[in-house]
Amino acid sequence: MKKCLILLTILLFMGAVQAGAAEVGMITQMSGSVSYQAAADKDKSVSVRNFMKVYENDSFTLAADAQIQIVYFESGSKETWKGPAGFKAGKTQGKSDNPSAVPKITAMNASVTGEVKRLTALTDTSRLQKTGSAIVRGKSSDTSSSAKPPVLSETDKKEISAAKKTYQELLKDAEASDITPELYLFSVLADYDQFEEMKTLIASMRKKQPENKDIDQLETWTNRQK
Repeated sequence: MKKCLILLTILLFMGAVQAGAAEVGMITQMSGSVSYQAAADKDKSVSVRNFMKVYENDSFTLAADAQIQIVYFESGSKETWKGPAGFKAGKTQGKSDNPSAVPKITAMNASVTGEVKRLTALTDTSRLQKTGSAIVRGKSSDTSSSAKPPVLSETDKKEISAAKKTYQELLKDAEASDITPELYLFSVLADYDQFEEMKTLIASMRKKQPENKDIDQLETWTNRQK
């Protein structure tokens, strides 16, 4: 029930902000010079940031020094593109402008990409309630500093344990700078208010991607829950 409320809340926020738009993925890593043209505004080219949502038919252009990684929600694939390259985001994968420029593709379980998708509500600062309420958990609970950590049931403990095993498996296939495993486990732990462990994951993300200032958004949200 708890997870259903979480997912419903996030979907409602997404629907209100991007009515009619097809959100297909999220950028989990970006370096170098990358620009894109949104499908909804093809006359405007802007810079790309980490954790940005990707919509169908968005176009990306990578300079020679650039790299970008996108997790596609429906297909469960993780694409890593290296410049120089250009591509357009499809519903389940990117389509290259040049046949010689192809991405590295890693297949992931749908449960993993589902957890990553939920984080799009956290990394958009306009959706974070300034009062400290935990919108991601589908309720406006009091998250003052006096709140005690929840008591986990045996079922909760088993689910967290299973998620940690999945996390370890993801680490085996991930590159040194890939924070997708951390994003996955971060999302799961948020269901159970395991904020101290989430802080450890944030530290790991910073170590992997020290130039990624957008990780601050995850830390801000986590700190507001205590």
